[in-house]
Amino acid sequence: MQFKNLLSPILCMLSFAALSQDLTHRSLSISEPAPALSVEHWIKGDSIKRFEKGHVYVLEFWATWCAPCIAAMPHMSKLASEYKGKVTFIGVNVYEGTGTTLTDIKQFVDEMGGKMNFNVAIDEDKKMVENWIEGTKEADSGIPRTFVVDGEGRLAWIGHPSKLDAVLGDIVEGSWDLEGFSVQRKEMIRLDSLTSNAYREIRNSKYDSHKQKHIPIYGTPELRLQCIDRLVAGEPMLENSSTIVRYKLETLLDINQTQALVYGTQMLDRANDYLSYKAILLAVSVISEKSRLQPEIYILGAKAYEGMIAQIAYPELVELPDMYNEMAYWYWLGADHTKAVISQEKVIDLLKSGQYPSELDPELMKDELTKFQN
Repeated sequence: MQFKNLLSPILCMLSFAALSQDLTHRSLSISEPAPALSVEHWIKGDSIKRFEKGHVYVLEFWATWCAPCIAAMPHMSKLASEYKGKVTFIGVNVYEGTGTTLTDIKQFVDEMGGKMNFNVAIDEDKKMVENWIEGTKEADSGIPRTFVVDGEGRLAWIGHPSKLDAVLGDIVEGSWDLEGFSVQRKEMIRLDSLTSNAYREIRNSKYDSHKQKHIPIYGTPELRLQCIDRLVAGEPMLENSSTIVRYKLETLLDINQTQALVYGTQMLDRANDYLSYKAILLAVSVISEKSRLQPEIYILGAKAYEGMIAQIAYPELVELPDMYNEMAYWYWLGADHTKAVISQEKVIDLLKSGQYPSELDPELMKDELTKFQN
């Protein structure tokens, strides 16, 4: 069974190379005064000129082509109603293509109706992107992206809209740990940088002029494992990063599946977000394509699938039936036929609902179920 590339439901990513500018000023940090509202065109709600003291503001950056942005809008509207009078919600349209006109954007907003029940502005001159997204070094995070300005006019929070509920109440009440989040975010930014460097080092190669191709520097599992252990020893913060987990588990699966199972189980216990679960199942998937794995390894991968699915913010945007189908197959290979049947029944139910993108044949999925049942 071929593993499918997983689409992240958390982010709408695009290449910002043509849109981003090389900012020379330092990054704007949490707890610092928020940038000004540099907006000329308001197409829904009130025209907001400035942040008023004592009032909280939520800015949501979105685009008409961004499916996760659209999926987040009804919930943002619900929060806008829940916090009416205390929080002003602003949807800032960004990153539209040259073929999308102001009229197109306004028509989109009108058609959304109550699903987009908050103030909406258009960032025509890209000042909002420059000052907010690029100014806080958030361009690589993609959209949707949410910013919260507290009653003192300070940047209080930056993140994905699906995480907003957990923090907005505290910000409104004035009990939000601003400094604590500032420290946490700086650590996350540093970890992202370390992880990117680790990824490049693990996959580093050199050009062989005789063979006329690039040869991996760490071309054997043993050399790759030494590289990974050296990176973690030099920076322990990397130990639980998704890049290290994926490549260390993948490498151990090549060397010793028993050791890999011990390590993978430890990492599964520590996993707490989409990427950490995905790292485990990617490692299992890659090695399963070329080697027969111990049954317990397939179970490990299936459990990682379950954890990852639970983290998906907008499941209606991903091929959820395909994920459950792969999970069912792994449970079957792991000799847990009960969970294989349960997972495959879920596949059939999801296909019947018609709510999820998938090219799976319902009749073939029923045949799979019969196989798992016997």
